[in-house]
Parts: sequence; C-alpha cells; structure tokens
Amino acid sequence: MIRETITQLYVIIIAVACLITACKNKILNQDISKTKIKHSMDLVSLDGSLIPLADSFYIYCSGNKIVYQLPYTYTMENDTAVSIRKIRYSYLVYKKGSLYGDFNSSAEKSDPHVNVDSLLSLKVFTTAKFYNKESDSLIETTSSNNGNILIEKYISRIKIDQSYPDTVFFYYSDKFKDVDYSFSTILDQKMKKKVFKFRMVYNSQFYKDISFKMPRREFLFEMEECPLNKSDAGLTYFRDK
Repeated sequence: MIRETITQLYVIIIAVACLITACKNKILNQDISKTKIKHSMDLVSLDGSLIPLADSFYIYCSGNKIVYQLPYTYTMENDTAVSIRKIRYSYLVYKKGSLYGDFNSSAEKSDPHVNVDSLLSLKVFTTAKFYNKESDSLIETTSSNNGNILIEKYISRIKIDQSYPDTVFFYYSDKFKDVDYSFSTILDQKMKKKVFKFRMVYNSQFYKDISFKMPRREFLFEMEECPLNKSDAGLTYFRDK
C-alpha cells in the first residue's frame, strides 16, 4: 500500500514538472523580445570627485503586449542599522497605444488601472528632453559596424546652466524599432531609425558659483538586447490566463 502511494505521488510530481516545463517552453516559443535600458552617470561630489551612478530596467514585448520590469530597493531595518537591502521589481503591463495598464508592486500599492504615461514619466525618463533642436547643432555624421550604425555629433549652442552638455553623440540603428520606448521620438521619426544609445559629454571647466574646476564627466543611456531565460520573472505576464 505504501509503495503504491509513493508511486502515485511520484507520477503526480513528474506530471506537474512536465506541465511546468511545457508551459515555460510555450512561453519561450512566443515571439517575445527582452530589452535592457541602462544608464550610467558621473555625478560630482562637493570635493570635486566623481561619483559613478548606474541603473537599468527591462522591457518585454510581444505583439501589442508590453511589460516593464522596474527595479526598486527593498530594505529592512532594526533599531541600529539596515539588516537587509536587496533589489526587487515592480511590473507595468499594458497594450501598446493604451492609456491605462496594470501596475503590480510589493513596494507600492498595486493599481489595476494606472495611467501609463504618468507612471513611465515618473520612473524611466520618458518626458526627458535629451535633444533640443533650438540649442543643439549637428557638426558631424559618421557610421560604424559596416554602415549599420549611424552616429551624429551635436554641440550645445546655448548653455543656460551646467546641466547642458558640451557634446552629445546619438547612435542610430534599425534594431529596437518594436521596443515601446524612445530616447527621442523627434530623432527617431526624422532619421527613420531608432536612437539606441546616446552620450552626453561635459568638458572639464569652471562654472559660476562653483569654487572648483568641474572634472570631465559623461552620461550614457543605452538599449541592449537580452536573451530570454526560463527564469525571467517578466515572462509570467505572457502566460495564457
């Protein structure tokens, strides 16, 4: 009797494992892309030294379905110090072109009807203006990777404050056109290509009201293709309901 029970349990376990594997393979067989949007920035401390800052998030796309995987820092504190600090993720799920989507997070109140544009502008620079046709002048155009990558070099003609870079490099490609994210919709539409990377370069120089000479620094923003793994948490949102 015990042997029969163990055998039945073993069969059930194998069946469940096969079902899970089949579901995961079905998901991976879908036409799903995963893109990493990353940025790094050189910040300047009060003593003039550079403080590197880097972060990233992921976008999954399949047809009209978009999933943003957004990081946040989870911490637990006791009376004397932080005992746990780790990176966790929240998820925004929506249909391309929709005004509203579902936002799922253990850090914030989940909202099944959140405004997509408002949330993304708050978390991932979607309203940031990295190109300004009034102040930026194109001075050079080159290519690389056998002509597959186009590079434009701009200088800032108008610099109101130290947030304006001296030089900006925009990198274009035919890739990433289906990714529902843009560093500059104006340049994407103008060039009929996607800005997948850009660099903002600040030369070493003195600024008014700053007592020391600012060091050279650079801000980098880039899209990067990522392979899909069965363990990717974002794939959960592509399972058939």
